[in-house]
Amino acid sequence: MGLDIYLEWPGMTEEEKEARHTGFKNSGACGYLRSSYNEGGFNNWAKTYIQDKDFYYIFNPLNDGEDWMPLPEEWDSMMIRANEALELAKKASEMPCIMTVHLTKEIQPNKDAAIKAFLEEKEKNCDFGWYSNHKGEFFLKDSPKVLGVMKVKGYFGDDIVFIYESGETSPHQYYIDLLEHDVRDFIKLGKEKMATIIWSG
Repeated sequence: MGLDIYLEWPGMTEEEKEARHTGFKNSGACGYLRSSYNEGGFNNWAKTYIQDKDFYYIFNPLNDGEDWMPLPEEWDSMMIRANEALELAKKASEMPCIMTVHLTKEIQPNKDAAIKAFLEEKEKNCDFGWYSNHKGEFFLKDSPKVLGVMKVKGYFGDDIVFIYESGETSPHQYYIDLLEHDVRDFIKLGKEKMATIIWSG
């Protein structure tokens, strides 16, 4: 589940339409951007780290999520907003990271059962270093250095927030790259093709 943003333009070929189907991978050069609804989605990240300068802010002034065909000067305004978000994202790379743990996980009956459940997860030898499932949150590779733990009000009750150091490879870098390349490529392509922005999600 997520927000998908496509470009469509007059004379678009079947190959160009097909190129936008990337398996949910951002490709501004093909005319496709995505923000998943989970915590890793760009819009959720932007809310926490760059003052809500998300896809709605960049692409959708006064259009309320409706499809629209921007004028050339509106594409220029989008580029200005994308660059503004990019500058904030570069500053965010110096900030500690935040991970929210939702407390709606399966409750283990005791500590022994929790250890057993953890060892079962570890035995799976999952490719993901960090992941969550119905049992809990797991940090099996590249464990974060936790700086603080706090309880916060979540959408469905109380959550736990971990504040951690980003380490050598900042998790923010993914979003910086997204803004610097895919978002700007999307805007350049949209202006060049006089495209319509299609919102789905």
